[in-house]
Amino acid sequence: MAGDVLIIGGGSTGEAFAGALRGFEPDTKITLVERGLVGGECSYYACMPSKALLRPAEALAAARLAPGRPRRSPASSTRPASSGTATR
Repeated sequence: MAGDVLIIGGGSTGEAFAGALRGFEPDTKITLVERGLVGGECSYYACMPSKALLRPAEALAAARLAPGRPRRSPASSTRPASSGTATR
């Protein structure tokens, strides 16, 4: 990783800084280091309302597949049995 500038964090601020620096100093060698999501959480989960339930849904799916998790049989479901008649 050789460069003139090292940017730690590839979130929205790190990307904006790298882009601005590239615009002002085009010959500058820039190294951007990110351990997680490039673009930050906002692009993936946090800021977009349509993705607001994505992280909880992923966590629920992972929990359902976790090793050692007790398995329920269909007969032990906690849902009440339907009586077949609608009530108002």
